[in-house]
Amino acid sequence: MTLDLTQFHGVFFEESFEALDSMESALLKLDIGAPDPERINTIFRVAHSIKGGSATFGFKEIASFTHSLETMLDEMRSGRMQVTQAISNILLKSVDVMRAMLRAVQNNQPIDAQSVADLQFDLELAIAQKDAPSAAPAGAPAVADAQPSAAPVAVAPDAADSIAAASTAAAPGPTTSGTPPRWAASGPSPSPVRPRPSRRSSPAGGLRRFTEWFVGRASAGS
Repeated sequence: MTLDLTQFHGVFFEESFEALDSMESALLKLDIGAPDPERINTIFRVAHSIKGGSATFGFKEIASFTHSLETMLDEMRSGRMQVTQAISNILLKSVDVMRAMLRAVQNNQPIDAQSVADLQFDLELAIAQKDAPSAAPAGAPAVADAQPSAAPVAVAPDAADSIAAASTAAAPGPTTSGTPPRWAASGPSPSPVRPRPSRRSSPAGGLRRFTEWFVGRASAGS
């Protein structure tokens, strides 16, 4: 027996829009630098549920986009990726893009593929750059700036003795053998960047429960 999936579309869209509202609310309360882990989990669960439901119903574009979003959120909740203002902005844009995609599919209209591709690229680029090495600190000493000392001048043996005697007589006291190289002096260490404080979240389990129920029903009917 073949199960007619279209009869569940209305429930899926309704639950998805409610879940996105919850996700957006949690993002607006998200602290930059020190986010509440439970709030991150709430946002992750929304993306995960929408991805699962979209894949089940064959909405491939939505499933692909939310997969990239889910990957970023998983990096954040595991502590492998920091929450910055730029990341927060990308996540808020993702909510808008998912809403637009769901509305387009719901109304049998084409999805704005370009805007989806552009934001998905930004998501994946941010994930790829999370471990990129930072630039060298401004206060670090630059070895390249050190000026080479002048090459020694060859002096004939007899002349060398005369010069040594003259310099000994002229010098009033002991002299140092040389000055330390300029590159030996280190500059001041840059002060560490302190993370900013934190915000919170709200659950959206309705879509997840619906997806789990639907997958169980589909498995039983197949």
